[in-house]
Amino acid sequence: MSRTSVSDPDPAPGPAPDFATKPRLRRQHVTLRPMTGEDAEAMAQILSDPQVRLLTGSVETTAQAHEPWPLDDTLVQWYSSRPDQDDRLDLAIEDEAGTLVGEVVLNDYDPRERPCNLRVLIGPAGRDRGLGTEAVALTTSYGIRDLGLTRITLEVLDTNPRGRASTRRSDTGPPATGTRLPCSTGRTSAPSTWRSTPTPGPGTRREERAAADVGRPLLARGVAAAHAPARADAALDAVGLGEVFSHLVEELSGGQQQRVAVARALALDCRVLLADEPTSELDHTNREVVLRLLRARASQGAAVVMATHDPEAVAAADLVVHLDDGVLTTP
Repeated sequence: MSRTSVSDPDPAPGPAPDFATKPRLRRQHVTLRPMTGEDAEAMAQILSDPQVRLLTGSVETTAQAHEPWPLDDTLVQWYSSRPDQDDRLDLAIEDEAGTLVGEVVLNDYDPRERPCNLRVLIGPAGRDRGLGTEAVALTTSYGIRDLGLTRITLEVLDTNPRGRASTRRSDTGPPATGTRLPCSTGRTSAPSTWRSTPTPGPGTRREERAAADVGRPLLARGVAAAHAPARADAALDAVGLGEVFSHLVEELSGGQQQRVAVARALALDCRVLLADEPTSELDHTNREVVLRLLRARASQGAAVVMATHDPEAVAAADLVVHLDDGVLTTP
C-alpha cells in the first residue's frame, strides 16, 4: 500500500467535524455535490469499467474486471443512504456539463488525532482531464479548512501505477497545474499580510490571495516565514504577475491562475518539477515566458517532466515520448 498525506503541522483542538452537513463545492471544471440514490445507475456503469475495478482493487483478476457491476437494490440503498451518514462524506464529481464522472470520499475519521482517509474514483468519461486533481484539491481544502481535520491520507494499491505517481508528488513538490493542489491547503501559520479573511468555521469558505497561494507551500517545506514572502514575490514577478500578488486567486483569469501555479512550483525549487499542461491557458507571449522558465530550471539541473498537447512546449523538450491508450512510444 502506498500512502501520501496532507496535514496541519500544528493542529489545534476543536469540535468533531460536521460530516452530517453535505457541502456543494465548485472549481473551474468540477462540481462536488452530495451523493443520492439517483446516482446508483451512473455509478454502476463507472464501477463496471475494467480499469476502475482493477485500480481500486475491487477484483483480483483481469477476467473479473470485465464483469459488469450489478445495479441492484444493494447499490441503490448504498447511495440512497449517503446523505444520512454523519461519520463520512460522500460526494459526486460532476464535470462542467453536469455529467457524473466519479466520486470522492472522506472516511475512517480518528477522533484521537483527527486524521481522515480520502478515496477518489474517476470513470472513463472523466479520465485524463484533470478532474481528479481538482476534486482532490477541493476535498482536502474543505477537510482541513472547514472540517478541522489535521491530516488527510490518500491510500492506493501498490499495483496502481497512476496512484503511485500521485503519491510521489509529495516528495517532489506540487505539479504546475492551473488549480491549487492539496499541499497548499494546510493551516500553516503565515504572515498576517497573507490572510484575506479569518480562518473559517464549518460551512464557510476562505479566499486566498495569490502571494499566499505561492507562499504557503514554502512554509510547509520548512522555509522560514521571514524569507517565504520574498521568494513568493520573486516567483510571481518571474511569470509576469508581480502586480497581482494581493489579488484574490478567484479574481484572476484562467491564464493568470495557471501562471500562479507555475510560480508556486518554481518557488519551491524542487529537483523534480511535474508540469501538467502548464501552457494550456496561456497566450503566445506568456507561453514563451513559462517555457523559458521551465527550460532554465532544467538547465540548472532539475528534472522537468511535462505533460502537454502544445507543439511549442514539445519543441522545447530534450526528450519527447507519446502516450496513446496506455502505450508509451518515442517518435
